[in-house]
Amino acid sequence: MVVAAPCLVVLTVPHAACVNQADHHCDPDALPAARKLAEAIEKESNGACTVTVSVCTVKRLTEGDCNRANQPKCKRWQDEALELTSRASVHVDVHSCNKNEIYMLTRPSEFQPGQRTAVQKLITDKSGNEIKAKQGSDANYMLMQSRCSNHVLLEFSNDARMNKSFIPAIAEAICEACKRTPPRQTAFADA
Repeated sequence: MVVAAPCLVVLTVPHAACVNQADHHCDPDALPAARKLAEAIEKESNGACTVTVSVCTVKRLTEGDCNRANQPKCKRWQDEALELTSRASVHVDVHSCNKNEIYMLTRPSEFQPGQRTAVQKLITDKSGNEIKAKQGSDANYMLMQSRCSNHVLLEFSNDARMNKSFIPAIAEAICEACKRTPPRQTAFADA
């Protein structure tokens, strides 16, 4: 018997661990934004999506960068998070910037509009073209290594009100991308 698995959305947060308030190497607004986004996705999907938030606890300033390759203290988290992306319908790598804007980064090969993933296109559309795409680099480890074909790196603002105002549109885009992505099939042996 083959059963369709529900939509799985994986939110990875590689820079949530801060040394202190003055630590600008971390993304202090990323985890609160990821939690609000997870709630909004679950509400928007009416239970059709399961959301998993995977948070790296390694402090970027003093221990290693979980969004870069060859980081020994980050490897276990990276491996576990990337394994989750292999089962995901949508993968969002969540960051925050010290700017009053929200934007997404694409893989270099996806920067041209015709090359974007479904979720990248939908976020642009659902935000009324307010959330723009910028070209990321090969150094963005979680984005480059994602095993999910529907992926995006989102940089949330340091303005919580701005994040709150765009989260419903982002959640709507993610849920629509899930509907367009065939569900993963799980095979069970007949008893």
